[in-house]
Amino acid sequence: MSARAHAGSSADQDKPLPFAVQVPFGFLFLHLPVLSAGIPPLHAWEFGAWTSVTNNFIYSDNAGELLATRTSRAPVTQSDIDTLVTAHPGEDYYFFDGQVTAVYGRFATTVVPSLAVGARFSVIGISGGQGMDGFVEGFHSLFGLGQSYRDVVTRGETTSVLRIDGDEVSSFENPRVGIGDPIVYALWAPEHRMEAWRMSLISAIKAPIGSTSKRLSTGRADFGTAFALTGDLGRRCVNVNGGVTLTFGAR
Repeated sequence: MSARAHAGSSADQDKPLPFAVQVPFGFLFLHLPVLSAGIPPLHAWEFGAWTSVTNNFIYSDNAGELLATRTSRAPVTQSDIDTLVTAHPGEDYYFFDGQVTAVYGRFATTVVPSLAVGARFSVIGISGGQGMDGFVEGFHSLFGLGQSYRDVVTRGETTSVLRIDGDEVSSFENPRVGIGDPIVYALWAPEHRMEAWRMSLISAIKAPIGSTSKRLSTGRADFGTAFALTGDLGRRCVNVNGGVTLTFGAR
């Protein structure tokens, strides 16, 4: 189980990764499972389940300028977005305030020596996260981290507005839950070892069956491949993963 909180980020901080694969829509894309260079015994089954909770508050620089003019808490409304568009004509923008909760399940089995197949399923929920909003703000106050304008919006809001490369989304107070896109994968782990080291390769595809109207799916498939290198170093273990994902026309 994991929990993460994103206090606020500007466009400069977002440059290392495109917004499309950050929160809140990062879960839309194929993320290959973190793996070790091993597979279950022949015809045996492996199961796993986990959850993640991500409290998000992110915005572009121009949206941050709008928030900076506030002196008290209030929800972000369509009127605010109209003001933003008027002040920055033709510019891209984004603002997301909400909490993404995901529950995952995964199973795999070895069908022939050195080759396993498996699948991962998920249920995604997007809500206001009012309880965690208060916790994050309290944590920031305790350690003097600053609120990055969290303290001028209403807690527990579910707000998603953006314009990126001509695509526009405006969603206010729209909590939702649904099935995420499942992934199916094959894992090859050769029996040959290099002394304490062993390796494996995985290929996977994401099936677009989730709801696009709820923004729980891109409606398109993703494909990815990755490798794992695992070293057994006595009482310690080193596990290295690397890979690439191809998104097919996803926005």
